Amino acid sequence: MLYTLGMNGQAPKFFAKVSNSGVPLFGTFGVIVGLAIGVVLSYIAPENLFVHVYSASVLPGMIPWFVILISQIKFRKVKKAEMHNHPFKMPFAPVTNYLTIAFLLMVLIGMWFNDDTRISLMVGIGFLAIVAISYFAFGIDKRVQANAQTEAQKEDKVG
Repeated sequence: MLYTLGMNGQAPKFFAKVSNSGVPLFGTFGVIVGLAIGVVLSYIAPENLFVHVYSASVLPGMIPWFVILISQIKFRKVKKAEMHNHPFKMPFAPVTNYLTIAFLLMVLIGMWFNDDTRISLMVGIGFLAIVAISYFAFGIDKRVQANAQTEAQKEDKVG
């Protein structure tokens, strides 16, 4: 993962370096260091460390689901005339989308009221804020737009 992020410019470039045999050593070592930190913390940290680490991953793990559900709602609104012939039917759409979003929000609300998971929810929100700020602060949004324009120009030339 660190190798791919380095290749895409979303992590330091040294993670994209490979050995003579093509192994992404720095990316691999980065993951090993992260795992080692986790092992050390499991011995010196409170006994509910697993709950904190696991619940900290819940919010970032939900973001793709929110994006998928909201994108599908918007897609079906924009392509409303074509939905009758669309090969992939979603039963009871868009009600199921809204119910799923409501369920995910209930999980997050439940995490807020649970003493063991509240700190993880706050850390998750902080982490997402850092990612969002970094996305714009490091100009990743401009690189993504530039790459999309380059790809579109290539397709225009081919097609």
